[in-house]
Parts: sequence; structure tokens; C-alpha cells
Amino acid sequence: MALTRPRKEREKLEANNRIHVKNQVSRSDIVPESDTITFPVNIRVDNHIRNQVTALINLGVESNMKRMVADMIEKEKESLTESQLNRFERMVKILEEKDYMAKSLKEDNNPKQ
Repeated sequence: MALTRPRKEREKLEANNRIHVKNQVSRSDIVPESDTITFPVNIRVDNHIRNQVTALINLGVESNMKRMVADMIEKEKESLTESQLNRFERMVKILEEKDYMAKSLKEDNNPKQ
């Protein structure tokens, strides 16, 4: 004896008017357009630093190297003075704009066919 009903006995699934979207949103409502771009890069460190970061991850301090480095940066930012923090944020903004412009120019010069 089969556990499922034969195909001809199954009810047909129809959406009809049961499903209604009340508040339709677009991607731009959730993820605003910005002048930043994200792409993978490498940070060169020696094996001793890599091993220490890996050991901290193995202890459960963070789940991966990206989060570990981001956590270390946040902790370092907390120790900056207001003046240093303002300079830091301006430098980061300039570097982000540089990345955006470099990536945009690269895409303009190498359009996908």
C-alpha cells in the first residue's frame, strides 16, 4: 500500500486570490544606493600573526578571520581620541571613494560582452 495518493487523486494546487502583497518594496528601499563597493582583497601578514588569529578563532572569540579583524579594528577605534577618530573616518571615506572610482573606471574600460 502506497503512502501517497496516486497522481490523479491529488488536488491541484492553485494560488487563486489567496496571496496578496500589501506592502511591495524594491531593493533600493532595503539596500540604499551608495558610492561604496565591496570586493575581496588580501592583507599580508606573517605566519605567526596568522596562527595567533586562527588560535583566537579556534577559542571562539570570533567565527572567521574577517570578523576577527573587524573586531580588532573596532576595539582599536575605541581607544582613539575624538580628533584621531575624525581623521580616521575621513581617511576611510577617501579610501572608499578611491576604491569606488578605481572599480568604476575598470568596469568602464572593460565592459562585459
